[in-house]
Amino acid sequence: MIPRIDRARVHDAEAWMLEAFGMTNAMYMRRITTDPLRVYVSETIRVLESAKVRALIKTWRHESGFISPRGRKQTIDEHAALAVILIQMRIDSDLRFNNMAATILRLTDAERESLGIRVHDVEHAFWYDRLWRAVSRLQRLIDPFPGNRRKLPSRQEYKEILAARDPADTAVKQARLSTLCNGLLHGSIALMPRALRRRFKGNTALDATQIPHNGWLGGPSRKNPNGAHCSINYDGGWYVRDGNHDGSGTTYKDKRAWAIEAEIATMTANTPGERATFPLLAHGVSFHKPGMIAGEGNRLVKAILAAGFPILHFMADRAYLPRSTADTLQATLAKIGAKPVFDYDKDEQGQTTFYEDLIQVGGQWYVNYMPQDLIHALDLYRKDRKAADTGVPVDEETPEDDAILSSDSNPVRQAKELRDQRIAEREKYRAKPKGKRRPDGSRQYLYPDPKNYDDLAFDHKTGELIEPIRKKTVVIPAGKDPAKDKALKYGQTYPHKSPVWKGFYALRNTVESQNAFIKDSATEDIASPMKRRARGNTFASLAVTLALVSANIRKILTFIQSELARVPITTKNKSFASTYYSSAEITAATPPTDTAPSPPPS
Repeated sequence: MIPRIDRARVHDAEAWMLEAFGMTNAMYMRRITTDPLRVYVSETIRVLESAKVRALIKTWRHESGFISPRGRKQTIDEHAALAVILIQMRIDSDLRFNNMAATILRLTDAERESLGIRVHDVEHAFWYDRLWRAVSRLQRLIDPFPGNRRKLPSRQEYKEILAARDPADTAVKQARLSTLCNGLLHGSIALMPRALRRRFKGNTALDATQIPHNGWLGGPSRKNPNGAHCSINYDGGWYVRDGNHDGSGTTYKDKRAWAIEAEIATMTANTPGERATFPLLAHGVSFHKPGMIAGEGNRLVKAILAAGFPILHFMADRAYLPRSTADTLQATLAKIGAKPVFDYDKDEQGQTTFYEDLIQVGGQWYVNYMPQDLIHALDLYRKDRKAADTGVPVDEETPEDDAILSSDSNPVRQAKELRDQRIAEREKYRAKPKGKRRPDGSRQYLYPDPKNYDDLAFDHKTGELIEPIRKKTVVIPAGKDPAKDKALKYGQTYPHKSPVWKGFYALRNTVESQNAFIKDSATEDIASPMKRRARGNTFASLAVTLALVSANIRKILTFIQSELARVPITTKNKSFASTYYSSAEITAATPPTDTAPSPPPS
């Protein structure tokens, strides 16, 4: 029997299971144990139909002139090839073609037909070849980086490959690849019950992660850091963790990896510090060579908006904000009224720009006579914090420094308290925004009341008492000259390092958890390039996208099952039906509608 307090929650969760997966949780648990392929086929069909993949491929084939009534009908078309890859990702994430061919053999005739695979009694090797040809046809439609990858190219052959590429064709196929990958993600989000989708208010975190490639350049040396020959995956690049991740100039293999980068945007909780009331799904993705990040954040934001998702708070690391040019990502966020939340480099933590009698510090506008110790609060903090044993300032350059800063020693604690006090005192001098941005990007601000700081204002150079600003408002423009550009580039919604800023910036951990989630060797395991032997950036991009789709499905299921759980879910008990309430118990717990007493026996 379900306790009365849990009945509404359990009733909603069972309805969500039916909406998302077409079956009750008890039925799902039975099928995933006895016939998992049937479950994966059903999920795949739902995702691809929601993503309208078949219509996209038909349109692109027509645009590329690949439609002809002649010839034998394809046994596996491009749509079916994507379906098989997703099913294999759900099974074990091992996307080697012999594994996927074996999976096709395991399908029933009805399941093959439901995926669009023509039913034939053929050998395993034939399915391998037909699947390979189907994936190759798909890549002809969406591969921005065509070229022969049957053998290692020489430097001259690589130059010829690059010369043969048409920039216009590359742009078209890059757009198609982005449309397909983001469409697949949105198809998986469509599995999420409508009531849960509506709970997402738009808080979004963005981060990049490396996707290792098979094959790398020749042995690096100081004279020839990029090796003597090209990789078989020659459109990849060297990835390093630091800076913009471009490792092409480094010479030590243990500090870099041959890879591409994936930009992943993830939904985050609506309120910092509170449990999310919906699954935190990936809802945007893009790909590029390490370090080639220019414009990627802006393109991804536009893809998210085009799909109809809101963006309220936007959290990203310094590679995107503030390093993007102000007229791209920052301008897009400002136009839609999104609230950027980001960190600064050390040399950006004081004054970044000015306008008339205001200065910008930590993303906010303050009167220009705000005390110097408040302007440089973070610079002073770096000088104040010291190791308890040596008294030497700590500058966050080594793991040992991190350990000192995370300790509770008196010097570090006192430095942090003084830093936070100075940041809080800035509020008295802050000009606050009034209303929304205007169509030209400008915005009106209210000057702080001089009474906030006792009508005392001092000149920074002379130290003399000066008349405080008594104007009421100012309009700060946005434009392409240096001062106006910096105003938008470094501006953000909340004062940098304030408590509210820290709360929202911490939501960025959601996307970092997402990256680790899909790299888990027990699930999607995208960190293992040996599981995707097909060559080229495009296949790797499809594999990572379908890994995100698989992860989204798992997150939706986990969230709903957490609402059905009768006990806390653990690794030990999550696979047992007895861990969850069932629809039968809901029926048993429902009181009868007719409460009138039965008539006495005659």
